[in-house]
Amino acid sequence: SLLTKAALAEGAIGAGQFGVIRLISGAVILALLVMLKRQRLDLFHRRHMRSALALFAYMFGFSLAYQWLGAGIGALILFAGVQVTMFFGAVFTGEAVPRMRWIGMAVALSGLAILYLPGAERPHLVGAALMLVAALGWGIYSLCGRGATAPLASSAANFVWASLLM
Repeated sequence: SLLTKAALAEGAIGAGQFGVIRLISGAVILALLVMLKRQRLDLFHRRHMRSALALFAYMFGFSLAYQWLGAGIGALILFAGVQVTMFFGAVFTGEAVPRMRWIGMAVALSGLAILYLPGAERPHLVGAALMLVAALGWGIYSLCGRGATAPLASSAANFVWASLLM
């Protein structure tokens, strides 16, 4: 969050270009790690499309949101949104949800609600909406990755596809 905000604050780079650089550099490093570990990089598994779309949504929303949000508010919206997304993903798939997760979800939602209390300095609506898109993308990406048999190779393929989308 801090690095993205700093990069965008000076206008030295656009949000889209910054996101592309992040994705491509991630794809290159992950592909190199796959090669070093002598794993197979399967770019054409159908599972990668859903994950790449979720990763793209995260990167797109995250990069653009910081044009309107401060790093702290952006991080709060992002992490609370990711927690809520993953929580409801677990509930939707029938996973048993322990009490501490319910409490964690309530804390995450409370943090978001505080931003909109009377007298609070509300975050920019477009920036907040884009960060919620990012949170949803990251949460879905994480949920999609739960069943990966080769997480490193899957992540590399997802980054390649998301780079092309971005």
